[in-house]
Amino acid sequence: ESPKTPNVGLRWKEPNDKLHGSLDDFWSTVNEKNLLVMEYVALGDIAENEELLLDYGSEWEQAYQSHLNSNDSKSMLSTHNQWIQTKDPSVLISSPNLPVHLATECLVYPQLKADAQLDDWQDFFDSSNQMIHRETWPLELQKLYPKDDQFATWYPCRVTTVVEHLSSGAKNDGSQEDFYSVLIFSQHLHDDTVVRRFRGFPQDRLRLVPAPYHSDQHLPWAFRQFISIPDEIFPLRWRNDYKPSSSWKLGVVDDNYLTDRSKLEEQQQAYEKALRQVDCGLYMGVSNIPNSGYGMYAGTDIPFSQLVVGSTIPEVPVDNYKESTHWPGTEYVWNSFGLAENPESPSVLRGLFGSIANSHNGVINMVSPKLLNSPYDPMVDRRKDPGAGAFSPYIQNTFLSGYPVNAGEELFVTYGEHWFRNRKEYKTVPLLEHFRRADNILASLLSMMTLEGASLFVGDVAFRTNQDKFNSSYHGQLQHVIAWCRVDSIEGQLDRTGASSVIHLSRKNDRINRMPSSIIARMDPSEIPHESYEGITHDADEFQSATLGGGEETGAELPCRIIASDSSTGLLDVLVFFADNENDKRQLLRYESFDATRLDFRIAPNKDGLSSLLSLLRNHFLKELDDDGVTTESFLRFKTALSNIDSVGDITTVLHRNGTAMATTKRRSKEWLEENGICLDHIYVNRSTIAGAGNGAFARRRLKKNEVIIGSPMLATSRDHKLLLTTTNASRRNKSLIYNYHFGHKDSSVLFFPISHAIAINHKNSPAANARVQFSTKDKKSRYLVHRPLEDILEREKYSSLVMEVVANRDIAPDEEIFLDYGKEWEAAWKEHVKAWKDPCQNDNKNAELPCYKSSMSIWKMNHDKFNREYHAWSEDHLTYCTVPKDEQKDKRERNEEVILHRGDSYLGVPWDHNGFQIPWYLDNSGDRVLPCLIIAPDKGNSNLEVVLFDNNDDDSTNDDDTEDSRFVLNHWKYFSSARVSFRPRPFKGDSMNPLAFRHEIGIPDEAFPEHWKELLLEEV
Repeated sequence: ESPKTPNVGLRWKEPNDKLHGSLDDFWSTVNEKNLLVMEYVALGDIAENEELLLDYGSEWEQAYQSHLNSNDSKSMLSTHNQWIQTKDPSVLISSPNLPVHLATECLVYPQLKADAQLDDWQDFFDSSNQMIHRETWPLELQKLYPKDDQFATWYPCRVTTVVEHLSSGAKNDGSQEDFYSVLIFSQHLHDDTVVRRFRGFPQDRLRLVPAPYHSDQHLPWAFRQFISIPDEIFPLRWRNDYKPSSSWKLGVVDDNYLTDRSKLEEQQQAYEKALRQVDCGLYMGVSNIPNSGYGMYAGTDIPFSQLVVGSTIPEVPVDNYKESTHWPGTEYVWNSFGLAENPESPSVLRGLFGSIANSHNGVINMVSPKLLNSPYDPMVDRRKDPGAGAFSPYIQNTFLSGYPVNAGEELFVTYGEHWFRNRKEYKTVPLLEHFRRADNILASLLSMMTLEGASLFVGDVAFRTNQDKFNSSYHGQLQHVIAWCRVDSIEGQLDRTGASSVIHLSRKNDRINRMPSSIIARMDPSEIPHESYEGITHDADEFQSATLGGGEETGAELPCRIIASDSSTGLLDVLVFFADNENDKRQLLRYESFDATRLDFRIAPNKDGLSSLLSLLRNHFLKELDDDGVTTESFLRFKTALSNIDSVGDITTVLHRNGTAMATTKRRSKEWLEENGICLDHIYVNRSTIAGAGNGAFARRRLKKNEVIIGSPMLATSRDHKLLLTTTNASRRNKSLIYNYHFGHKDSSVLFFPISHAIAINHKNSPAANARVQFSTKDKKSRYLVHRPLEDILEREKYSSLVMEVVANRDIAPDEEIFLDYGKEWEAAWKEHVKAWKDPCQNDNKNAELPCYKSSMSIWKMNHDKFNREYHAWSEDHLTYCTVPKDEQKDKRERNEEVILHRGDSYLGVPWDHNGFQIPWYLDNSGDRVLPCLIIAPDKGNSNLEVVLFDNNDDDSTNDDDTEDSRFVLNHWKYFSSARVSFRPRPFKGDSMNPLAFRHEIGIPDEAFPEHWKELLLEEV
């Protein structure tokens, strides 16, 4: 130890990439030459002969001081030294008196080896002993040891006998030293082979030494401490307490959630059972995404992935859809992925999750299922049922949980990132890649700040203290956080009436402290200043931020400390700090029964170790990009992903919410959902109890009279808007299928489309109807809109702003079907339709507008008999589609034959001018290609079909019939899974495209419809 100042420092010789890799990378290259070079650098001028001193670090210094203060084994050390220095011959004899930590060594011939012929005892000074006669050594050994004093080598040995006088043949030079009989052992450690036995061995060739592993350097109490490399140059990734940024797993969902497919049905049943035991399992409420209207929330835990949440719900095709025309449904339509009914209008409305749930690029916890076959199910036969074509045959519209979701979390779907890329108004909305970049940056900050010795990650402390306010360890003054109390104020002035006492604090040596006690005794006790109270003085840190901002009208937040707490009552005893800087007054307000929910712990000013790093991130990194004019959409999206990170508390939120994406959302409490939400899962969709009616809605749990069964946002449109049927037979009837799902009034031009599974509720006349509709009295905007002119609804509302409620007319039992009275106009229209309906294929039906097509039901049934050769050729009414998975598209040309047809060519009986080349292919919701195809031959034993796919939409092909070099592409697959083949109606020939199918809106009762919206009646008047 030296009192002098260190004059030498350390640094790495740069450059060296190994310093920037992980410790595992370093160990993998540790045997390379010139691995690392450490340089000792003069910290200042150093004089000649001046000792060089290096700071070994605080850990070394502390360890050495602790070693000096220790008295362990000092007596043992003294005894050890005495044994080494003794010359008492009795000690040298191998006996129990020789301590185990000592050994004897003998000085002998340098290359002594065991020799079987020398097992007998030898006299050491015998003339034939090479130990003392160097001239008898081999010549090679004499050259190796040219001098007499270089040949000696110490061997382990043991003394067996002490001889106190010269024996025959021994050394005779007048010396009086003792001689010994000794055993010489091999030099190899732990090898007890005897290599020589000598008598008359001189004492000057014997010595005592520490036994192996018993020297000073092996003493258990010897000082041991490594020399510390300074933190500032030690590679961060080499530290044991360093957590790589990837280990934080921000934004990563643990894959332990993956569902065992064999248990999926069992898990779905268990989830359904849990839903029936709660008040509501799915809510609609204001979304976490600003200006996004309503969103959807889990009302109970969704424990597994791949669970159907809510219910299945029909997809409703939207015909003649044009984005340029004002219609609030513009932002709600989805690509239909090739609905065969009307391929010219590939758009559908997907209710519930497809319309109410918002899209969050960083949080996608609800996903569309991957369907092997078309979700097409007409449910009724056009040749038997007058209701054919009156409801959507696309019944499998549903969303599944992408992973387990906690109750209170908002549920998000994905619109696809292209949806955000193609809209200028969303150019700053982060995509998944931008959230991931932001997570990586914040994870790196967390890795640096959670190192031992780094500034405490106090954001986590603030989080933990808020979770356990009644913990006595969080009472009083805390090092890194400050408690804030919300107290009452009136017109910007602090209201002290709720405080049990007010304590005034004076500065030290203030005049009041020198007043005579007689004067102080006459003062109002509440006005007597204290130099300190509960250890708090006039200059306490909390007073620096203990002022009112001036803008508070009904409340203020001031620093405070907890004195005591009572968890049974939820009350705290607190001292609130208040500073009147104008009058230089400091006060403490004591609230002995303070509501714990009005207190929050936050990071103390200048205590958050990440502040400088966050400042660097905001004020340098992002600002430099701004100053450099970087305005690309990618940068703007990335900047938005980091825009809410202003403090350590924000990083705490990111950590506990698992990433920057989840940190943009809040988990809602049950109380919040009940107060602000509307339940969406009191009903589920199943096959109706009414024959020929398709699906219906059923009660999931018991419902009481006048209870809201479901609330649904409504898309408003006019009767003549977006509803034309795009077929050649549109002259007779011009209303498309979507018209049947609208609610309206006969005296108004406005129609409303519910974007929930309320569209599945069927009709029964009163009093058999057990439910009715009304505009919401709970939703604030709905209460406002029903009083606005109809023009506001039709022309100014861009989204589904009006909410309609379905209300129980009486108590409804679980699993009972829900019915509405559609109104007498609907009932009359339906009866007229049934009366006029005839089987289009009967001989006496000469209606040219309704040709005798194969019904959608008959084509649907064909999909259950795919190996029937009668169905393989296309007819005028049906065709075949084949789905090619994404992973098979890449190598399709290697595994299957691609055929190019020119004019006049054919392949396997397929001519170059086959109609299949004119039918477009499309991408389904999984990104798989769905192409028109022909079945060539079945392979029923292996569940495969030999098919050819009409693949004439590749970039390198053309089907221009007017050119000589026109090419028509076929892909021949010999083994195509029958599960990926489906029969479908030809375009415009499905039941829902029938121009004579039933069409009528659902009536809203007079008493529920605003009078000032009945403009058609007013026009007649």
